[in-house]
Amino acid sequence: MWWRQIWRALFGWKSYAEYLRSRRWASLRSKALKRDGFRCRICNTPYTLQIHHRYYAERWGLETTDALTTLCAWHHEMVEADKEQR
Repeated sequence: MWWRQIWRALFGWKSYAEYLRSRRWASLRSKALKRDGFRCRICNTPYTLQIHHRYYAERWGLETTDALTTLCAWHHEMVEADKEQR
């Protein structure tokens, strides 16, 4: 039901893994992939694509596609490793 999606967006999912299985995340992920031409924003490969959160909203589900970018698995790992070193 539509109200469940609003409830979850307002009050959060039980876990990040649960959020990543949600229709809300699937929709945002799809929009980000389409916006980025189904290519890694760094190397332009169309393979092993993942969506990276450039920053996190206050609650899961409240972010917009502006907070997301498409990266291949290798570049996603590199970006995350760089964040951990800071």
